[in-house]
Amino acid sequence: MTVKKRYDSGQASLVGNRRNNQDRCILVESGNTMLLGLADGMGGHPRGEVAAQILMDSCRQLLRRTPLPIRFPGSFLNQLLIMAHEGILAYGHSQNPAIDPRTTAVV
Repeated sequence: MTVKKRYDSGQASLVGNRRNNQDRCILVESGNTMLLGLADGMGGHPRGEVAAQILMDSCRQLLRRTPLPIRFPGSFLNQLLIMAHEGILAYGHSQNPAIDPRTTAVV
């Protein structure tokens, strides 16, 4: 018996009084595994939208290269957040002058 996957997804975002949208969300599937992520660049820090996007890109990259099934989800999530954090730091240090972008993370 074959079971078809059925789900709906959607997103909404309000820019408010900002010039750009710092909200990001992602739904990534790999086999029978699904990863959902939500990020919101932190106000008061430059380029929060880039930090949020780096988190989303990290979600996609790590899930696609991780063998399934994920045997230790806690370790996977820890690795994901470290990967995103290091990517955000590298981006910030590569700017001239260096900046400190930040984002919230829910995965």
